Amino acid sequence: FFVGIVLIPVFMQFYVEVKRQSHNHRMKEKEQQSNSSSPLNNQTVPTAGYSIKAVVSMIFIIMCFSAYSDSSDVELLDADLHYGLIFFAGIALYLSVVAWIDCKKGIVVGKKLIIANLISSALFLLGSFGWLLRSNGL
Repeated sequence: FFVGIVLIPVFMQFYVEVKRQSHNHRMKEKEQQSNSSSPLNNQTVPTAGYSIKAVVSMIFIIMCFSAYSDSSDVELLDADLHYGLIFFAGIALYLSVVAWIDCKKGIVVGKKLIIANLISSALFLLGSFGWLLRSNGL
């Protein structure tokens, strides 16, 4: 219940931001069409949408964070928890890298979210790997 109280405003903020960005892209596209004088420049170029991969990656990171924050000290010693965190943080890292490549190509927007996802998922991976190595005596 408490996680829902936190997540609902976050998702609402993402929704509002996506709508704002799509409106800004449409306005810029209209300006470019009205300013272009040659017939070759009148071709409509599809505008980049918000990266769905980055949003899904953020959902996986939020799941990892809730697993860390909702666990007691005894549960944090469980290796299965860290294997699960490595799995979901690995998926989040993979999706973030693919979204970063798409962002560099200009296919999608959301560079700040993608960077935040890359950093967060890397921290979760390093933290879980570090705990597993320390607990196994390596």
